[in-house]
Amino acid sequence: MGLREILLLGAIFGVGYWYYENYIARGGPDLREAQWEINRKAMTECIAREERLSTIAGNAGVTRNTSDVQLRCAEELNLFWEDGRWNSY
Repeated sequence: MGLREILLLGAIFGVGYWYYENYIARGGPDLREAQWEINRKAMTECIAREERLSTIAGNAGVTRNTSDVQLRCAEELNLFWEDGRWNSY
């Protein structure tokens, strides 16, 4: 086995190791960030829905408690606030 083959195998091993560390070992390139974005959108939609419902209820003359909308949505979606992001259980 010559120097050329050793360098070629080293390069192949290096690329394989880089790919493994960046894409396989961490579960993908940005899976956590994608999940945080999904959670953020779900919370935004839930809060908007709750606000629409409270407006409709107010127009109908029914009082609706809007003080804990965020808590209600978090429980409904099984999310919790940590480090400035909505995380799932």
